[in-house]
Amino acid sequence: MRLSRSEHQLYREQQRLLTINSTGPILTSTLIAGFLCWYLRHGTAPTILFSWLSSFILVAVGRLFLVVLANRAEKTGRHDGQLDLFFLGGIWLAALLWGTASFLLFPHTSPLHQTVFSIIITGISAGAIASLCPNRPAIVGFLTFTLLPLSAKFLMIQEQNGLVLGILVILYWLVCLSGAQKLHKNITENISLRLKIEHQASFDSLTGLPNRRQLLKQLEQELSRASRHKQNGAVLFLDLDNFKTINDALGHKAGDAVLKHVAERLGLNLRKEDIIARMGGDEFVILLPHLDHSIERAAQKSQEIAKKLANTLSASFSIDSREINITPSIGISLFPDQEKAADDILEQADTAMNQAKTAGRNTVRFFLPGMQEAADKRLRLANDLKKAIENDEFSVYFQPQVQADGTIVGAEGLVRWMHPTRGMIMPGEFILAAEESGIIVDIGNCVLRKICQTVKAWEENHLLKEHQTIAVNISAREFSTPDFVDRIVGTLTETGIKPHHLDIELTEGSLISSVRDTIKKIQALRDYGIKFSVDDFGTGYSSLSYLKSLPLHTLKIDRSFVNDIQSVGNGVNLVEIIITMAGNLGLEVVAEGVETAEELNYLAAKGCRVYQGYYFCKPVPTAEFSTMLQSGNVGK
Repeated sequence: MRLSRSEHQLYREQQRLLTINSTGPILTSTLIAGFLCWYLRHGTAPTILFSWLSSFILVAVGRLFLVVLANRAEKTGRHDGQLDLFFLGGIWLAALLWGTASFLLFPHTSPLHQTVFSIIITGISAGAIASLCPNRPAIVGFLTFTLLPLSAKFLMIQEQNGLVLGILVILYWLVCLSGAQKLHKNITENISLRLKIEHQASFDSLTGLPNRRQLLKQLEQELSRASRHKQNGAVLFLDLDNFKTINDALGHKAGDAVLKHVAERLGLNLRKEDIIARMGGDEFVILLPHLDHSIERAAQKSQEIAKKLANTLSASFSIDSREINITPSIGISLFPDQEKAADDILEQADTAMNQAKTAGRNTVRFFLPGMQEAADKRLRLANDLKKAIENDEFSVYFQPQVQADGTIVGAEGLVRWMHPTRGMIMPGEFILAAEESGIIVDIGNCVLRKICQTVKAWEENHLLKEHQTIAVNISAREFSTPDFVDRIVGTLTETGIKPHHLDIELTEGSLISSVRDTIKKIQALRDYGIKFSVDDFGTGYSSLSYLKSLPLHTLKIDRSFVNDIQSVGNGVNLVEIIITMAGNLGLEVVAEGVETAEELNYLAAKGCRVYQGYYFCKPVPTAEFSTMLQSGNVGK
């Protein structure tokens, strides 16, 4: 029976969990088997003990070898169904050996030895539940082959106690099966939920195409392959000309229909190995791998494909009985370039697309070495940022986090650059350059100190209630610095604020870069009293495993998912999944980017209680937010 894609992913994840959880139990059970043989050395024939233990060790070695093979297959992505069967067979064989021990090694004369023997067998069975329950056949077979022989052995004893013990073992077997089934169900549901989140975080909800995150991942893989095999490929960045006019004239519903139609048409002239992604809005990217060994011929082929795509999209079509004509502007960037990463290649194609727009639209342009003005601008921006820190040009605005009635429960501190000549500059214009240059660490220190100083003033004036928190964003680069914990504690000590008023927001990428180090840092600051939130949850590497292991307090639902609520209709929205999952994990939820009453009502109906967005209040200066704190409400 052929599995669907989702069923196959679920099965592979179950097998992965079964594999990674096997090494410890295999080694532990081998040690227990050795102890059992030593313990029974005076009452059992040495030949039987040696034969049984040798068989057990041989099976254990074989199972460890299968673990190694399975790990290699996982890394290469080459999954072998036969290997899975061998792995399951090894588990059953180990269980059968424990089962045969009930007949070969059972101590008939000593009640004490019988008690110890029974404890070991039942303990091995109970311990197997945690490691084997991801795979139902594995745990059912192990419990059955291990416990039923022990029950049969007791029932064969011609005494009343034997009958009672035999029945008790059967009851224990049934209880273990029931517990294993419940645990298997929970694990399966968690895996399915995580896979669903990962899919929705990697694919566009409207067109079903890969999104930017997924595209970058695949582009990185293709860059590596292209470098190894000396093959040239291309990235085509496509933007629809005058799409806003169509959207405004016909409405968003018709605009969405146009985007779906474009996504379908783009696939008509592409090869099976080519990848189409939607970047957002009316922007699409086409990844064309291994076009040719010659860069000149690769350029020619990519240009021919771009023109075919333009001709295909230019053909008129009908939406709601209205004829639509649309044209694309396409930018092309060739790869590999040993000095360029995936982001760079994509940015080059974007720059070329803008050149196509400037040239009059409905045309194709290649990225040329002369198109470095944007890169030079970022360098100048980095230098200006250094001066901005020296001149204290950064200030903090606060966007309230509220309940549905506008009651303030906290706020997020947001940096603003007060440029002496350009006026206020929003973070979107300088954060990327700050991260690339490393200046983000100094900016982060500056912003944190300003927020803590402000919080201290609010505390002294009794404006900040005990339950209210002020969130500060920490970049992955800041969080990864070795002295991160010391810097945070130092700033809190210097300003003298109460730690529970501070909420540190981290992105998912920050959390999973080094899980052990992440847990250590977060726990150290949680012990100090600081709260932690996951910012823009769902856009990164969503994983239930790290959510369970990290001492977090809040999940912040990314604004893109909140704004998608209207387009989902009656379908299951990712927002609902995140709220449910957070509730199960005991985490609070804050919905970002709430802009309409419809979004608020949907979120409230699904159980979200804290909101942040323009529907309630835009980010405001410190003085204005202080006034809001005094009243306790944003006045919505």
